[in-house]
Amino acid sequence: MKLIKALTLIPLFVLLVACAAPTPSPTLTPTPTPDIAPALSKAAQLAEARQYSAAIAALQDAAQLNANNPQPIVEIGNITLKQHRWELAQQAFEEALDLQPDNYDAAIGLGEALLGQGKTHQAKDIWRKAIDLDDARFEGYLGLGKSLLATRKFNEAQQAFADALKRSPKNSQALWYLAALALPTDAPAGEAWLRQIDPPTATGDYLLATLDALPDNAPQAQTATLVGIALTQLAEWELALRALETATQLDPNNATAWAFLGYAQASLGLPALDSLDRAAELEPDSALPLYFKGVYLRQKEHYDLAIDYFLKAIELDPGNIGVMLETARTLADKGDYLSAEAWYRTIAESDPDSVEYQQQLTEFFVTRSYRIAEKGLPEAEGLVKLAPDNARAFDLLGWAKFQTGDFGGAEESLRLAADLAPNDVAIRYHLGKTLKALHKNVDAQIEFQHALDWDTSGTYRKAVKSEK
Repeated sequence: MKLIKALTLIPLFVLLVACAAPTPSPTLTPTPTPDIAPALSKAAQLAEARQYSAAIAALQDAAQLNANNPQPIVEIGNITLKQHRWELAQQAFEEALDLQPDNYDAAIGLGEALLGQGKTHQAKDIWRKAIDLDDARFEGYLGLGKSLLATRKFNEAQQAFADALKRSPKNSQALWYLAALALPTDAPAGEAWLRQIDPPTATGDYLLATLDALPDNAPQAQTATLVGIALTQLAEWELALRALETATQLDPNNATAWAFLGYAQASLGLPALDSLDRAAELEPDSALPLYFKGVYLRQKEHYDLAIDYFLKAIELDPGNIGVMLETARTLADKGDYLSAEAWYRTIAESDPDSVEYQQQLTEFFVTRSYRIAEKGLPEAEGLVKLAPDNARAFDLLGWAKFQTGDFGGAEESLRLAADLAPNDVAIRYHLGKTLKALHKNVDAQIEFQHALDWDTSGTYRKAVKSEK
């Protein structure tokens, strides 16, 4: 009996010991990192097709899949940079840098977003940070050069562009900036930079054409003047300022250089009247200083004074179409449509075969919704006959028809315009408005989406949002 009891107790003891033994810890399987490559690839394809809103949505999905990966956010920043949505781009790049402070691409993008908002000093600091992150890459130096140029630190900018070129010897932007900075003081050196740009660029070819127009052995002052004028045509105001300042230093009696210097100063928001007065003193019979004074005053919305200067300029240079156009625009801005119409009409009648002059007249009526049925529509029809392959002509005709309630005719004209210029934002917006009026809402939304995605001014994006 005792044996039986003993045998009975042994398994019980073993069971108790087994229960008391520690349980082995379970093996933890690490959570796999979500694969966001397909989402990034999809977004890249959408961005390539300029379907930017859809691309951003795909990138947002990728960011949610892996909240610690800054790449989707950097790509969102890059897209909004293309759209000139500077504040959104800044927000995206800052978020990416919060996740990964040493992300070079995010720093480069942030610099561009800040420069786009005119925050030049902040942009300069960010690009210096990018250089510290990776001194071997050129983008930081290129951005630094642009920010220094915007603050008119020309020598420092020149050095930054040279540093960029050392790291990317064929970089067309660095070559062009170095050329534009060199040409006013050293034309051969500047031309040498330009001729290294391969493949050629439109802005590079424009400066080369400017040099080709100079006579052999032209004085450096003449070169600086013509280069400065060319840079004003390209709206490269800081570079134009430097070239024209150099021209006036080399030849203080160059009235044309002084006049265009005043124009560049006015465009940069700098005091300009002293330069324009100097030009007028040197050449009292020149219309140019008076014209630029008018432009300067028009920018400041002193319309009556601006018109006075334009009229004085026309007295000195009768038939100058550029001054006449500024007079017409200023009268229209002032709200004197009757007088503006007379000027636009005079310009158009001076050369009935000029598409440009006829287009100016048509735009006056159509874009300001002034006398559309009576004048705007007939002028638009005449413009289309004059320029049957001109997308802007069909856009104006379609928009004139829309404003007169001929939505079917408007659609026909605007679709022709879109065929001629598929990427034109204004045409897409006008077509969207027309399709909406025809209750073709699905097609309208497609056109509105194009306007949203492609607008870089913000004007049409705001207009589309007001439609919803």
